[in-house]
Amino acid sequence: MTDKYTVEVQQVDECFIEIPPELLEKVGWKEGDSITFDIRENGAIHLKKVEFEEVELDFTDEELLKIMTAAHERGLSLNEFCTQAVEVGLEKEEGAGGFPTGDVDFGTSME
Repeated sequence: MTDKYTVEVQQVDECFIEIPPELLEKVGWKEGDSITFDIRENGAIHLKKVEFEEVELDFTDEELLKIMTAAHERGLSLNEFCTQAVEVGLEKEEGAGGFPTGDVDFGTSME
C-alpha cells in the first residue's frame, strides 16, 4: 500500500510545497536533491527524485549555434534542450528494443 500525504501549497514569490520531515527521512531525500513531479488526472502530484550525471559534449561552433538556436526557439536552456533530446532518443531506442549505440541526432524537430 502506498502512503499518502496531504500538504498545503504555499506561495511567497512562487508556489511551493513543504515536504514533511518524516516523509523526507522515509524516502531518503534531503535538501538540495533534484525532484521531478507529475500532476495526475485526479489532481494528485507524484514526486520522484532524479539522479543526474554529467556528460561532456563536444560540438563545433556551427553545431553549437544550431543547437542553441533550437533551444531558444523552444524557450529552453541549452541544458534543458540537451536533456530532452537525450530522453527522446532513449525513449525511441527503448521502444525499438535497444539503447543508442551511435550518434544522437540533435535535429531541430523534438516532438
